[in-house]
Amino acid sequence: MKEILVWIVVTVITLLSFLLSLILGLTKKNRKLKKISILLFIIFLTCGVWTGKILVTKSYYSLTESFKPRTGVEIYEALFGKSETYCIHVLNYQDQVVPKIDYAIWLNVKSCPAELKRILGKHTFSKHKIPTTNANVPHGEMLPWFNPT
Repeated sequence: MKEILVWIVVTVITLLSFLLSLILGLTKKNRKLKKISILLFIIFLTCGVWTGKILVTKSYYSLTESFKPRTGVEIYEALFGKSETYCIHVLNYQDQVVPKIDYAIWLNVKSCPAELKRILGKHTFSKHKIPTTNANVPHGEMLPWFNPT
């Protein structure tokens, strides 16, 4: 981000220098200032193109990184925090398709009792039974590893 801001400042300074030298060159009818303004205009265009290239490149990599699918361990750590016992084995998972809109994250995890106590100790939970015939399956499709019986 600092690099983009520096290049934007340099581009704006060269633009202002170009305009100042052009106005002074035209009002004073000075050929030397006109030539300097042409040179500053070329520098301004170069800086502008370079700034645009940096902006597009960084934006592209930032977007591709944010849309990259997460691994099962990354999903687990985002939901429950880093495991203190390192006894977690993510067997299967289904992540959100569209984050913040799609609320469903499905994890099939093998864990040890200490990790389960850590997770359950973070919040208070209530218990109630739901009939498995009306299970809300993500995207309306049955996952082969998800069988609520």
